[in-house]
Amino acid sequence: MTQNEIIEMAKESDLVTWLNTSQNFSSGVWWIEAHEPDDCLFKFAKLVAQHEREACAELCEEIGSKDNTFYREESSSGHCADAIRARGQA
Repeated sequence: MTQNEIIEMAKESDLVTWLNTSQNFSSGVWWIEAHEPDDCLFKFAKLVAQHEREACAELCEEIGSKDNTFYREESSSGHCADAIRARGQA
């Protein structure tokens, strides 16, 4: 996960806000200042977990595309990817 992806997830979860540090608004910093910190942290954690699950599922599918199983339904890597994605539905 890149630094930019983490910042995007923090912004999406309202965990951080942009704090301008100059008059012309050309520079600033990300500042943690959530009005509902518990809700924002929970939402941020869910976004991070979702991102990681999807990365793992895609890796399973990539590995599965290299095996010799003709049908995806018979591929254990396909089942693995489905199971990883399903964890986020609970």
